[in-house]
Amino acid sequence: MTDMTAFQKAFASLPRGAVEAEVNAESHRIGQVEVHGGAVTGADRSEDAALYLRVSGDKTGYSYTQDLRDDPEKVLREAYENGRFSESSSPDEIHRGPGAVTVDLGHIEAELDIDSLSSYGQAFERDLCAFDSRISEVFLSLRAETIGMHTVNSHGLDVGSTRPLYILTAVANSGKGGRLYTASYNRTASALDRFSVEDFGHNLVEMLESQYDPKPFRSGSYKAILHRNVVYNIMSTAWQLFSGQRYLEGSSLFSGKLGGKVAADCLRVRDYPSRPDSGFDIACDCEGSSGGVVDLLDRGLFVGLMHDLATAKALVAKPTGNAGRRPLLSGNIPTAIQVTPRNLCIEPGLRSLGEMVEGLEDGILVTASFDVFHSINIASGAFSIPCKGLAVRNGRRESATGPLVLTGSLGGLLKGVEEVGRDFYIGTMLALDNYGIGACSLQVNELSISGA
Repeated sequence: MTDMTAFQKAFASLPRGAVEAEVNAESHRIGQVEVHGGAVTGADRSEDAALYLRVSGDKTGYSYTQDLRDDPEKVLREAYENGRFSESSSPDEIHRGPGAVTVDLGHIEAELDIDSLSSYGQAFERDLCAFDSRISEVFLSLRAETIGMHTVNSHGLDVGSTRPLYILTAVANSGKGGRLYTASYNRTASALDRFSVEDFGHNLVEMLESQYDPKPFRSGSYKAILHRNVVYNIMSTAWQLFSGQRYLEGSSLFSGKLGGKVAADCLRVRDYPSRPDSGFDIACDCEGSSGGVVDLLDRGLFVGLMHDLATAKALVAKPTGNAGRRPLLSGNIPTAIQVTPRNLCIEPGLRSLGEMVEGLEDGILVTASFDVFHSINIASGAFSIPCKGLAVRNGRRESATGPLVLTGSLGGLLKGVEEVGRDFYIGTMLALDNYGIGACSLQVNELSISGA
């Protein structure tokens, strides 16, 4: 954890007019290797740390620095003075009184040695290429990261943890009929021995096969199965339905519906601080809150929300440990605190994807989707998602489709789910790598598909 002793001392001499302050330190030490054709084609070591400061009087001001040598009193004063530009009429919530605890939540390092990572990556790529003859080549990326989180405040809060994260991504090529097909698969883990060549191999081959020899597909309404890849992409945006912040703003389809029926009986959604099948172990959030499992959907009922301190107070609830600074892609420096998932998961059902396809009879298996960030409106629930899939006839997968567009609303989609598969997958929120999204395949009674 980052040493915060100097800031804790500086809390005794806050700027005139300031009544409380908080400093959150986030650190990342990273080792990364790229492997192709048995050779290490790239390797890198890096580290960075950032300090996020909040200082409150009548309002709250923020500051940010990556220079850990900055004078604490100077950056605290800058944060307080920045409060003059705040549009808020009141100060932020921070931990006070009994909530201002002191606890070390543990320290576990990732393996960052480049030679060790290279050896692991080369062996994994070799075994993956040998897994199936349909895989002609593999491009492998392995990232190891030690993530530190440490938050202190002027009321005595001192909470932190250090955790490892590994991210393994494989891109596989396959040639057939004079065409090149490509598939990508990504997993996260808290230890290297949790990655499996068989898991990567089976999934890559399945995704490659689903693209072979595409045929035209007629537009219409169909019984459908959304492959877990598609559900994962949808939930990478749709998790915002369960944000306490969105709920308060009225900018969620679910705003005002807490306690009501919003989905099918078979759907259950939870947010976990950690899971054995995920590399994201979120012992505490950036406000210094820890939290347990949060039930969000239970048998189709909207039963809970993810909260930071501010939304918990506004809705007379307990904070759930879901305060973060990078909930979605953004080019801005993330000084403002927002609600962020940890490991948001659809709970698995009983049948395999193969069994679900057999029971579908005629319809479509939607195997891939694209551009979900711009294709889903969280406030209205409307979506129009580019995708592709496999036609299903008499319970068997037939030809791959060309480009399709899936249209509808999240409300209708969630209420129309007839079955949840057991093929659970959890992966990183792509390009952010700060939380996990878990999904299973879903059978839906009717979906509108525009084909070509």
